[in-house]
Amino acid sequence: MNIGDVAIIPFTLAITQAIKDLFGVEGKANKIVAVCVATVLALLSTIIQQELVTAEVALWIKMIVGSVGGGLSAIGLFDYVRSEVTRRA
Repeated sequence: MNIGDVAIIPFTLAITQAIKDLFGVEGKANKIVAVCVATVLALLSTIIQQELVTAEVALWIKMIVGSVGGGLSAIGLFDYVRSEVTRRA
């Protein structure tokens, strides 16, 4: 399942990790957050695919999801580069 060009499974992992880092979610609560995030994303995907919203609303959903995905990707890349630079220094 996708929302625009964003696949739901890796996006669920990224959002769950961000929530975990921001709010200190751990243990079973982290699993509940992951299930909730995946459910919301699957619902958004289905709503768009079944054309239950107008084209304009679908476009906004896709733009928001793509923007959040891009931001999370940039954060992940920044953290990776920083850890590599620190490790090699």
